Amino acid sequence: MKKNKWLKNLFSANGKSSKIFLVALFTVSTILLFLPFFFNIDFKSLTAFGMVGLFLINFFGSATLFLPAPAIFSVAVAGATINPILVAVVAALAGALGESVAYIFGYSSKEVLNLKKHKHIYKYSKIIVHWKGGILIPLFAFFPNPLFDGLGILAGISDFPIKRFIVYVFLGRFVRNLGIAYLGLFLS
Repeated sequence: MKKNKWLKNLFSANGKSSKIFLVALFTVSTILLFLPFFFNIDFKSLTAFGMVGLFLINFFGSATLFLPAPAIFSVAVAGATINPILVAVVAALAGALGESVAYIFGYSSKEVLNLKKHKHIYKYSKIIVHWKGGILIPLFAFFPNPLFDGLGILAGISDFPIKRFIVYVFLGRFVRNLGIAYLGLFLS
């Protein structure tokens, strides 16, 4: 399995891991994951920004941990007024990038929390995420559920290739958002 070479290069300085950078990355991803606990985000006001608002709603809806956001409804509303295929692409891209926050949290927590010494965590997360070439990732991305954040964290811990993770999430979200956007168009 191809490792995340470019991600590891990003986290290294002169060949050895930059602990300060990993701690900073861990802190930022933790803040993003728990953002709604600290601030009351008014997602309704973002709809006035059109496609940018759609992107932001879906990004933060996917980046926040275990908290539902009106991302699905924003796709339906936007699909009623804008090209549903374009809506699905923008929402899926935002969702995939938002889910990468959970991935980065898992990847950085492996180093910061020293999860490498817990071989069982690494072993079982690798079995779950890498099962059948990662087929669980697009399936879980298709169905709206709060457990997907956990799968993203496990993907980061188990060194699942981040590029494949983002593509798989994009594919699952695109199919879901396409159906929702056309449903919004049909119901309008």
